[in-house]
Amino acid sequence: MDPPLGARGKRALAVLASPQASQALTADLLLRGAGRPEDLPLGQITLLHTSLLADPHSLTAQAAGSDGYTTTEHLLFLVVDELRTANWQRSKDGAKGRKRPKPISPLKKTPGLTTGRTDRSPGEVAELLAQYGPAPTP
Repeated sequence: MDPPLGARGKRALAVLASPQASQALTADLLLRGAGRPEDLPLGQITLLHTSLLADPHSLTAQAAGSDGYTTTEHLLFLVVDELRTANWQRSKDGAKGRKRPKPISPLKKTPGLTTGRTDRSPGEVAELLAQYGPAPTP
């Protein structure tokens, strides 16, 4: 009879049971020269999987939904975007509202999210936001 699996063993089996997670883990391990998951103990698979999830550049993290950038890289992108926008605002183009710089941050490239001008009065905007906008936070 097989010994009972601990939490690490159960998690490793769950990772290996998912085709997408298993393929990403196998590719990462082979790229790093660690061998194949089938040759490793279940506890070690869990530890390797956890450490690869923390590296946003790994295939394992990207398969789990990472965009491939670290927090530091995201912050640098946002700083550059804000500096470019500040410089643009002081320029002749910024004064006329044209040639706004495009953001380089993937966080600012949210589809459907736009800013701009409106023909509506501030009262109309406030009314529309109250009707359709997000619920106020407590």
